[in-house]
Amino acid sequence: MKNQKGITLIALVITIIVLLILAGVSIAMLTGQNGILTQAGNAQDQTRDSQIKEAIAMAVSTINADRLDDTNTSLNAYDSVTYANIATAINADYGAGTAKESEEDDGIIYTYNGKDYKAAFTISNNGIANNQITISADS
Repeated sequence: MKNQKGITLIALVITIIVLLILAGVSIAMLTGQNGILTQAGNAQDQTRDSQIKEAIAMAVSTINADRLDDTNTSLNAYDSVTYANIATAINADYGAGTAKESEEDDGIIYTYNGKDYKAAFTISNNGIANNQITISADS
C-alpha cells in the first residue's frame, strides 16, 4: 500500500475550492457594475453618439460650403443652416443612419441601426451654438 501513487482527497478538495474562487472572480469581472459587458455597452453608446454628432457636423459643413460656393448658384441646394437642411444633407451623405427634422423644432431625429435618437441643438450663426449637441433615445 505504501507504493500507491495518486491524489489525495484533500488535494482534490483544495483544487475544487481554487477553481470555484476563480470562477466567482471571473463572473464578477464579466457582469459586475464595472464589468466587461457594462463597459462594452458604454463604449457602444459613446461611439453611436459620436457618429451622430459627426454626421450633424459634416452636414453643417456641407451646407456652409454649398452656401459659400459662388461658382454656380443654380446648383446650390442650401441657402441657410436649418434643421430641415441638416436632415437633408445627412440623408444625402449615405452615412450610417438617416435623419428627419424633429417636431419640436429643436434638433433632428436620427435613425441608427433601426432605433431613433433625438439630437437636440441650437443653430446659431450658421452653425451649432457652442458645439453642444445632446443625444437621447427618442421615446
